[in-house]
Amino acid sequence: MSCCQGSASCAGTARFFGRSAKRYAKRFRKRGLDAAQGRLADMLTRTGIQGATLLEIGCGVGGLHLDLLRRGARSAVGIDVSEEMIAEARELAAGLQLTAQTEHRVGDVVTLSPAPPSCDVVMLDKVVCCYADW
Repeated sequence: MSCCQGSASCAGTARFFGRSAKRYAKRFRKRGLDAAQGRLADMLTRTGIQGATLLEIGCGVGGLHLDLLRRGARSAVGIDVSEEMIAEARELAAGLQLTAQTEHRVGDVVTLSPAPPSCDVVMLDKVVCCYADW
C-alpha cells in the first residue's frame, strides 16, 4: 500500500512538500546538490551513467536527475506527488536547457498510469519514508 493511492494522506504529502518547492529550487540553483545527493551522484557516475536512462521516484525539484544528465546520462523521468515540485523541476530543466531530455510527471509511482517507462537506473532519494509498506 502506498502513502497515496488517491488518499487524503497523499494530498497531505503533496501539500507538505509543495510548500518547500521554491526554497528547494532556489537552493539547488545557488549550491547544487546537497551532500547526500552529491555522494549518490558521484557513486552513480563512477558506476557508469553515460548514455543511461534514469527514473527518479520522488524527484522533488529534480536536482539529482538534472545533475546526472549534465554528467552524461541520456534522459530522465522524474515523478513526484507534488505539483509544485514538478513545476520547479520543469523550470530548472528549462533553465539548464535539458527540457528535451526530461519528462516530469505528477503522481504516485505505485498507481501512476500509464506506468513509467523501463529505465537503466531507478533512484529513490529519501522517498521511501513516504510509503507505509515499502
